[in-house]
Amino acid sequence: TSWQSPEGQCSGLAGQPVSDKDTFTLVGKAVLKNQSKVTFGHRGFKPRPPFHQMENVFSYPGSVSQDLWNKGPASLSNVSHLKICITHVAGGGLPSIKRLEVWGQPAKSCPQEVIEGVFQVASQFLAQDVGSVKPEPWTPMESDCVPFSANEQQTLHKLVDVVQDIPEEFLDPITLEIMTLPMLLPSGKVIDQTTLEKCNRSEA
Repeated sequence: TSWQSPEGQCSGLAGQPVSDKDTFTLVGKAVLKNQSKVTFGHRGFKPRPPFHQMENVFSYPGSVSQDLWNKGPASLSNVSHLKICITHVAGGGLPSIKRLEVWGQPAKSCPQEVIEGVFQVASQFLAQDVGSVKPEPWTPMESDCVPFSANEQQTLHKLVDVVQDIPEEFLDPITLEIMTLPMLLPSGKVIDQTTLEKCNRSEA
């Protein structure tokens, strides 16, 4: 999951070539083993009136819940674009997204009628019984999914801590591991040589 700030968008419109790496910031990653749903939440999110009357983060039964990574003051605020990438699919399945919900609130600079309109739509949505799936309060990752072993859990926490502290240009965009032998592809993307070798072996 990557966010884009309006500033990045404006520089692109001015005729300056802007790459995804410059425009988007990686703020979340999920590895789904036996689940098909994931919920990302921002713990520092503070709803402004009139949205403070609502529950600001939802999780659904069977959903993996994770915090978004905070990578600076603008990484999780003033977002204008969202980029979602499916990097791996097990068992040769087709990658697809059946449903996507993005919950937030209008900017302070929006006209009052826009804010009221968004609030009205959100209130109507929450009042409906959507399918028989009722939202429930945000819960930790382990609550509704098949539990990881202690070692797997420890490794996952270490990986998340390490990834947050490493500049994005040093990470392989596919595996999110530190690149030991970076290679420039014809497309202009940079990946690790081991990733390319694994890809070639799987296609051979």
